[in-house]
Amino acid sequence: RKASVARTLSTVSSSSQSTYFSQEEKIVLLTVFQAAPLVFEDRNQEIKRVEKLDFTTERRELKAALSNTRIKVKLAFDFATTDRLSNFLIQRKGKVLHYSGHGHPDYLAI
Repeated sequence: RKASVARTLSTVSSSSQSTYFSQEEKIVLLTVFQAAPLVFEDRNQEIKRVEKLDFTTERRELKAALSNTRIKVKLAFDFATTDRLSNFLIQRKGKVLHYSGHGHPDYLAI
């Protein structure tokens, strides 16, 4: 996983027409949205417990992976809510988004 993140960012950084960087400093802003719902309602309207995710380890692994790249990466962490994700996309606060959370074939669990 670490190698995959580093390889992806290295590929992005080598693109001559990349818009992921500020022109002055060539810094990638990687925004990480993390969602940790406690329960969900299934199709039978039963409340089910959601498996807990280890965001501390993920944060440490992301930082380690990004420290091995040839580009500067600024990490920003935020809670994943529909409002925050919408604002991120509407306001174009960044170019790279990483979502950490549970998924479902029909939706993200936030």
